[in-house]
Amino acid sequence: MAAALTASVEPVFVKRRELPQAGGDRYDTLELCLAAERVSGSGTILGAQEIRGLWRVYPLSREARAKLVIDGISLRGHAIRVFNQNPFILRGQEGEETPATKLWISDIPIYIAVQDIETALVRMGATLRSAITCERVRNKDGKLTRFLTGRRFVWMNVPAKPLDKQVRIGVASARLYHKEQPKVRRTMACTRCLQEGHWTSDCCNDIACRECGQSGHRRGDPDCDAVPAGGPPLTSDDVDVAIERGTEETAGDEDEPEESQSQSQEEKESASLADSIHDSSQKKQCNNPKQKHAQKQGFLSRGRQVNTNKPDKNQTRLILEPRSRSLSVKRLRSQTGDSPDSDNATGKLPKLTLADTGVRDARDCATPGKG
Repeated sequence: MAAALTASVEPVFVKRRELPQAGGDRYDTLELCLAAERVSGSGTILGAQEIRGLWRVYPLSREARAKLVIDGISLRGHAIRVFNQNPFILRGQEGEETPATKLWISDIPIYIAVQDIETALVRMGATLRSAITCERVRNKDGKLTRFLTGRRFVWMNVPAKPLDKQVRIGVASARLYHKEQPKVRRTMACTRCLQEGHWTSDCCNDIACRECGQSGHRRGDPDCDAVPAGGPPLTSDDVDVAIERGTEETAGDEDEPEESQSQSQEEKESASLADSIHDSSQKKQCNNPKQKHAQKQGFLSRGRQVNTNKPDKNQTRLILEPRSRSLSVKRLRSQTGDSPDSDNATGKLPKLTLADTGVRDARDCATPGKG
């Protein structure tokens, strides 16, 4: 019987935000039903329920419903308005229900005129059902103040296509929001194995290539089939590939013939010999200012010849090449007739020529081993 009555009699509606907040206690079904029966009469209310901020009161007869709509109800000493239809549903000119949604407009300066906002929304295809309202700040008690937050809202028909989230209104870039807009959620994807369902920090799979999609190698690896032989130029992101290539090049250098290895050993011995001679000359103190200046100029000119931006292991600016593999400082002294007890004790160095030290210009020996 109750089901038949509720099907024939429509409910009346009360907004929850219009109920007085005195005392801080929430309203329950019993309090609302008793307040309604004080207007419509005892035994005329079936029940009441709250759904998303809207109270629905179900009367048992049309007469009781008419009294509630005309007179309203009283709660805690305040008169409460009762709605004949759902106030959250907009209707057309003929009274038919039209699905509507609330549009929020934010990130726009307050000085932007409302007419400019309406023009931009209509141009986008929105059908406005209310005036654009400026949101106001609420205090700690929940009451509205006179200060504006800068956000606007307006009721409009649900668009066939959701509005863009970012639009240009005048000189400002506004952000639009309504509940029908698609929610973009970040896909859980791994940048190591290129699979979905986990993050890179939790990945236990093999690394995958971004070019070919195969696992087991990184992008830019020479084994990748999607890039030319040798791969593209290495970048700072391909650290592992660079290390692997460097290891391969080092391994390749170890397979050089014994002749080239012995020749590089001769160059190292020659360089160490030149360094020892240069260090011994620096340790000797010179009291003559002219000789000091000459030594300084010689060191500077030598630095200009030796220093280069990118040295190469096969070519240098200054090469010391001994006549034999067993050339040493002792042999050099014997060739010049010098001894530890002779002129060196006074700080004088033997005068060496290019023929004694085996120094020659790098331009004459660009190819290693070439006489």
